[in-house]
Amino acid sequence: MGKIYCTECGKELEDTVKFCSSCGTPINKKDIPPKSNEDENKNETSNEGINVKEISKKTNNNKLSTSTKIFIGVAGICIIAVLIVVGYVGYSIVTAPADVVSEDAPKNLSPSFTDTIYGINFKIPEGYEAFGGTDNQNKGTMTSYDRSYVGPDGNIIEISVSTTKGNFYWDLSQNRDYNDVDKTIKGHKGVLKSSGAFSYVDGDKLVVITGADKQQLKSIIRE
Repeated sequence: MGKIYCTECGKELEDTVKFCSSCGTPINKKDIPPKSNEDENKNETSNEGINVKEISKKTNNNKLSTSTKIFIGVAGICIIAVLIVVGYVGYSIVTAPADVVSEDAPKNLSPSFTDTIYGINFKIPEGYEAFGGTDNQNKGTMTSYDRSYVGPDGNIIEISVSTTKGNFYWDLSQNRDYNDVDKTIKGHKGVLKSSGAFSYVDGDKLVVITGADKQQLKSIIRE
């Protein structure tokens, strides 16, 4: 049995009916062409087109979803890598050897040593090195020996040993300022000047030490 369509309302009918069951229009089979295969094919093609579009849309959605997943994955890997680097740097700082010192700290300090100047022994502090000195003969009136030592911070200590004969400064009581004080270091009584220099007489020699602090003076002067 074939199918026909009402010319009035378009309802699909069996080809054996005489009236449209929808609108009651008399059916004249001669005036109603049966639905052709071409129309069927068009409908199928149309349906297929819709399906293709829907499939394409779904595919694009799937592609977008995949791209998003890839982006999220790459971002996650980058974050993990950054965390690993930060953790490694932090671990390196925490576990750094205790003997690591800053650049400002003195390195390879020379050991303290004893220097003999005009027959008197002096202990030069750690980190200081001799870098200059003079031996002066003043035509029999006075002999003077001078030594200079430079420290790791650039500070300079100077030691002068000279004969008291003909030396204007040998009388310590006459060569002092208002702020100078009497001081005894390692059994040697002398004058600690306001400038920090310490002068004392050792036998027939006058000793003057400049540039040293009180603690260094105690180390330098020997009994």
